Amino acid sequence: MPIPTFVVALLAVMAASTLWSYSRAETVRDVLTFVVIALAAIVLVQIVSLNSLAIGVALSGVILLIWCGILIVSGAESAFTVAGDLLGPYGNRNGLAYALLQSVPAALAMRLRVRLGFVLKWLIVIALAAGIVATGSKTSLLVLAVVITVGVGFLLLRWRRTYGFIWAVCVALVVVVAALNFESLLGILGKSDTISGRIPMWAALVPLVAMRPLTGYGWSLSLPVGAPPSVAIQESVNGIVLYHAHNEVMNWLVTTGALGALLILAIYGLVLWAGLEIVRHTDLVAAAWISLGGLVLLLRGLSEISETLPQGWFVLVILVAASVKYLPSATAHPISKWIALCIPFTAQAHSGTSETACPVPSENRRAVVPQDAPTRHLD
Repeated sequence: MPIPTFVVALLAVMAASTLWSYSRAETVRDVLTFVVIALAAIVLVQIVSLNSLAIGVALSGVILLIWCGILIVSGAESAFTVAGDLLGPYGNRNGLAYALLQSVPAALAMRLRVRLGFVLKWLIVIALAAGIVATGSKTSLLVLAVVITVGVGFLLLRWRRTYGFIWAVCVALVVVVAALNFESLLGILGKSDTISGRIPMWAALVPLVAMRPLTGYGWSLSLPVGAPPSVAIQESVNGIVLYHAHNEVMNWLVTTGALGALLILAIYGLVLWAGLEIVRHTDLVAAAWISLGGLVLLLRGLSEISETLPQGWFVLVILVAASVKYLPSATAHPISKWIALCIPFTAQAHSGTSETACPVPSENRRAVVPQDAPTRHLD
């Protein structure tokens, strides 16, 4: 069974930070929780097809929408904020938007093998998008727009590369225009020049990171009240108690230092690159979920936390585990051979000999078949 090397290394750094953590009990509890979540995600990837996992994650968003509908119909006060933004069962519009946003890449990438499956797929995507719009979460809305844009690019690329290239050029021009008018864009999104107080917060954390650049202050799901990072954040936002750095990489820098931050950046890079490679070299349609799902975590992590939350961590490990499962059969690139630690097992062959291996299913490779032979998808 292939175990993602970067995930193991990151969990090791998180566990080691117990030795210098401001709150050791919280660090031990949270590390054990994340280890269990990671193991569950890795095993799921080994026993369930990627398309089935994508369908499951997409349907989880549909169930959440149904739950919101029940709250609305029942007249529950917790269904909406005073301003009319959808809260749902999370009691927090950003939390609800994040949960729905996680399901969008999976819905875009999944293949429904039922009658009118393509239509049903896009109805699910539209419903999830509508739910995100109803929350009023600006960050999630911006990430949603990017993910749908990239998802359309994937479809065009698989259809005809020329169309994919033209789409990429158009998107690049839009990005350049947005960058040149960044202040106006913030105004449209209803954000201040300080991005709702995040810039002063990050500025206050930089000196603390410099004091412990390699190891950080000890990993935990939320910064302990009274810990130096928590105090610095509180002082930078007029006494409001916040429990994270509102930026994923900054949060890892604070809690695990450069060791953890570099590993999480490596994981981002692996997921984005592996998804593209698998899509390019195989007919595994659901592989688009790998890159799109990683893109959601990366972009949302610019102003919030993503995989520091258990649900984000679960999805991230699924994407990494899928990368190390399918990438070696999609490319001969040397990096594909050391991105996983293999748990050896002994299998009895028909010839009576035994072998120890970390198998990669041969059917994952795009096969060259005669023109009159039927083709089949990987899952």
